[in-house]
Amino acid sequence: MYASNTLWSIAGGGIPGLVAILSVPIMLATLGFELFAVVSLIISITIFFYVYDAGMSRTMTFMVARSQASPHMQKEGLLSSALLIAFIIGAILTLIVLAAAPFIAHGWLNISDNLRPDAEMAFSVSAFGILPSILSHIFKGILEGNSDFKNANICKMFSGSSIFLAPLILIAFCSKGLTEIAFSMVITRYLALILYIIFTRTLKQKPAFLGSSNKVWTVWKYAKWAAISGFISTTFVYGDRFFVAGYLNPEDLSIYIGSQDILIRYLLIPWSMSQVLMPVFAANAIAQPELKTLYDRLQRRIGVISFLILLTLLLIAYWVLHLNIISGMPAQAFEVVTIQIAGIYFCALSQLPLIYLYAKERPELITAIYVFELVVYILVAPAVFERFGLIGACVVWTSRLTIEYCLLNFFSERLRKCV
Repeated sequence: MYASNTLWSIAGGGIPGLVAILSVPIMLATLGFELFAVVSLIISITIFFYVYDAGMSRTMTFMVARSQASPHMQKEGLLSSALLIAFIIGAILTLIVLAAAPFIAHGWLNISDNLRPDAEMAFSVSAFGILPSILSHIFKGILEGNSDFKNANICKMFSGSSIFLAPLILIAFCSKGLTEIAFSMVITRYLALILYIIFTRTLKQKPAFLGSSNKVWTVWKYAKWAAISGFISTTFVYGDRFFVAGYLNPEDLSIYIGSQDILIRYLLIPWSMSQVLMPVFAANAIAQPELKTLYDRLQRRIGVISFLILLTLLLIAYWVLHLNIISGMPAQAFEVVTIQIAGIYFCALSQLPLIYLYAKERPELITAIYVFELVVYILVAPAVFERFGLIGACVVWTSRLTIEYCLLNFFSERLRKCV
């Protein structure tokens, strides 16, 4: 069962990653640096909420798995309570992005004036894909909590791949308009939500819709910490480009984002390999010695696979950049890829400790780690960006991921020794 779930999870992360790797260079070559820089930010909004679950996916996976392991736990009201919380969070986040769109387009980005009105409208349209994305995570969590990783990852493959395929098809055959591109991605969010609901309805055991305020509070106690920690973590990985955009020119920003978008896709593989074990960790389904062996073996496997794949990507990048297959690349492009690959490696190693801490009801500890990183980032990053530009931004990004791995691994090891 574990091997099958792992393969489905790898496919769920790997296929969207492959689509991204193939799509990003095509869009860059078709749109040019400046237009691609804006399109990549529009895509980033959708990707952000494809990855960031507002705490709902992790919460539902944990609670569904725990309730199945503990029959005395009440399941009534779990789904309706989660939907209520997710709707409120999704609505608030939508309003925040709508309010921020004019500032991003007119006050922050270094783009041509003629692009600014269309960019503002595109960012505003993208905001309406947030709510269905957050709701989708609830049903994804239910599927994974029931260890139905096959259907969860069929939905995930469609959801992740369509983020890149929709704009790619539109650009190739119809329009390069920013608003149209944003609208195409919003449509994919609603289609993905429908698909998740359809597969969730096929489960033999699914949470009832009957709700109660007590269950809302039970869900919220776990979800609030998962939401905060997940937001900071996802912002660091996918959202820092909006902050960096104020310090880099469009050419440097394009290579910074383009390299990230390709490399970040790989993280879906170690994340998927680790996520399979969350129901096992949460339900305390196996003995401690066996759990330790399983954990250590998977972490070693992630380390070896990550090293080999990222080394291959580095060699491919060297070949592509030195043969000038994509013309007009900044001179520092290979250095950017090299530094970011180092960060991706440590981020890959962070996934299993992260999942373990979530499964053992330690979302508040994860939040504390991320808040510490955020404070250091705010104090250090602007000065580094200002002085060292593109390379400085890459070094900050990679350094933070390395520190994050050290902290998550330290606390997960302490917890494993105490259990």
